[in-house]
Amino acid sequence: MSNGRYDNNFYRSLNRRQHTLRSRKKRRLAIILTLVIILCAIWAVAIFWLSFLWKDGKTTIPSDTTDPVSTDPIEEETSGIVTDPVTTDPAGINYITLELAKTKLHEGDLILVNSDFPFVFPTNHEATLKPIYGNKNQNYQVSRSDHKIRADLIEILNTMFTEFADLSGKKDVHIYSAYRSLDQQKDIYDYNVEKYGVEEASLYVALPGNSEHHIGTAIDVNIYSSVDKKMYNLPDLPGYDWVTENFHRYGFILRYPEDKIGHTGIGYEPWHFRYVGVPHATIMKEKNYCLEEYTAFLRNYPFSGEHFTYEVDGTRYEIYYVPLAEDENAKTEVPIPADLEYTLSGNNIDGYIVTMTLK
Repeated sequence: MSNGRYDNNFYRSLNRRQHTLRSRKKRRLAIILTLVIILCAIWAVAIFWLSFLWKDGKTTIPSDTTDPVSTDPIEEETSGIVTDPVTTDPAGINYITLELAKTKLHEGDLILVNSDFPFVFPTNHEATLKPIYGNKNQNYQVSRSDHKIRADLIEILNTMFTEFADLSGKKDVHIYSAYRSLDQQKDIYDYNVEKYGVEEASLYVALPGNSEHHIGTAIDVNIYSSVDKKMYNLPDLPGYDWVTENFHRYGFILRYPEDKIGHTGIGYEPWHFRYVGVPHATIMKEKNYCLEEYTAFLRNYPFSGEHFTYEVDGTRYEIYYVPLAEDENAKTEVPIPADLEYTLSGNNIDGYIVTMTLK
């Protein structure tokens, strides 16, 4: 038999519990209803602004969706192409504006790296490099399996040395140095300082951080004689002058000529070649410019003035310079052709070089 007092207490407790549950359900429903109203309001505001921006037509398009022809991809988080306005010059070329972060100043085929202007290592730089050994053809040699160069240059070297081998029958041109890390350059510099002293070493070996070998577009080339097992510079043996005379057709320059020591600060190095691209290598050879001189020369052709035009093997090029934005925190607005192929390079100092291929 149950006790009535405990039964009443039970039911009173049950009623209070049910009342509490009903109150909680009401509060939950109120919260859910409030959230639904807020989300609907946010959605309505978003639709309003999207429709406004669509009508206004001023949008920024990431460069990787609109710039398939540039050889220097621009990272979305640091730059973009602004499609409004489009300008047209007297020659009928349409331009759009590319906004570049200052980091892009240190990238490209025409960056000047020397004792005054160090190389700025980009993020994941070594990922852009590729071993020469295992990817080269049989028409030239490489001294070590770990020598690397920028990946796209291996095919250029293969083509050039194949042409030389076909013409001369020689296949003993030898690449004995290519990309160097900061630590590798330090080891080489320290060794030469210890052996020859600072003054003599500095004439032929760049300080760590100031070497072109950091870029991944420079190589040291000589001849390995299978007859006497010795190394020779290209000018030392007959029949190899073709390499020095024709490297420019493939975009390479002799970086440290004998008559340019006053500009480069480096002694004559008949072995050191650097890729700057076509048509620049040919222009430099024709005008007898080293890279320091050529960098200064291009400043005479700003976008706002007369552009430099040049023809190589039936293809016409137009080149202009765009100075870095005066505000060091601002992006630089670089006009680029809307309908033509082009390459873009910083000069590692104060501006950008745009090279258009004219139709």
